[in-house]
This record gives sequence, C-alpha cells and structure tokens, in this order.
Amino acid sequence: PYRRGKKRSIAEFENCRIAWRWAVAHEATDALAMSALTMLHFCDHRDRLEEGLSLFRDAVASRLSQADPKLGALLLGAAGHLEYRLDRYVDAEATARRALAATRYARDHGTKLQCLKVLGGCCLRLGRHGEAKRFFKQALQLAPENIDPHNAAAMLDNLALVEKAMGRYGEALR
Repeated sequence: PYRRGKKRSIAEFENCRIAWRWAVAHEATDALAMSALTMLHFCDHRDRLEEGLSLFRDAVASRLSQADPKLGALLLGAAGHLEYRLDRYVDAEATARRALAATRYARDHGTKLQCLKVLGGCCLRLGRHGEAKRFFKQALQLAPENIDPHNAAAMLDNLALVEKAMGRYGEALR
C-alpha cells in the first residue's frame, strides 16, 4: 500500500538515522552540527517527532555534546522544539531554558532565537501571556525585519496571538 515516494522517504530517513547515530557514536561533532537543523526540519515537517526527539536526546546525552557547548545548545534547542511540537510544554520549556543558558557561553544566535520561540510558544499555550509576549519580543529583537524578515514576520504573528489571547483585538490586528 505504500506509494513509491513514501517508500523512498522511509528509506532516506533510515539512512539519515543511521548516519546520525554513527556521528554520535564516533563523536563527529561537525557532522552533527551541520545536519542538526536539517534533521530537525525533516522530523518536524514529516511528523517524525518522537523519532527525532529520541535522536536528539541521544546526542544530547553523548560526551561530545558535553564537550562542545555550542553543539550542546543546538541539540538541546532542537529537542525543546520537538517537545513543544509534541505538546509537552513543561518539558519543552525546561529544555529550552537549559539550551538558552548554554547559548550564553556558546554565543549561538540561531539557537538563542530557537529557544526564545519555544519558550514563547510554551508560555502562550500554558496561558502565561505576559511571559510569552516578553519572549517573542526578545526573539523579534534578535531577528529584526531588515535582517531576518521571515522570523520577524513569525514573531509579529506570535505577538498578535498573544494580544488576541489577552482580548486585545485592536492591538492584535495592528
């Protein structure tokens, strides 16, 4: 019953999973760093959230994640995103906070932005609107319109959702 494209997608993911596990086992830091966002986006868009979270958690638990703060923050940030997508908001918030703390030493702009988005999303889902607004505003400052229009638009949209949740419809439209 699988269509040809679905079989290929499953085989491709299996190849990626094997390569990822090999990179973790052989402490191939560069390979993990270069493929982390691709793996995250694939798992996110193909609804392989549990599998992706397992792969990222294994990498976070590895020695190389501990030895390289920038990689550790990146992997934690990705794990937090997948926890958020699985509606595990308390876990996602804790993971994103750990990753955000690690970015202070690693100075990783992209991971910091990812963490702020996850934290804002968790707070919004948990009804903590003031905190959500603060995190989304911080993310918007990291990704201003003239530098990162895609993320800026997403953060403005998130801020509108916060305002709407607070009953401020005029501000949400603005």
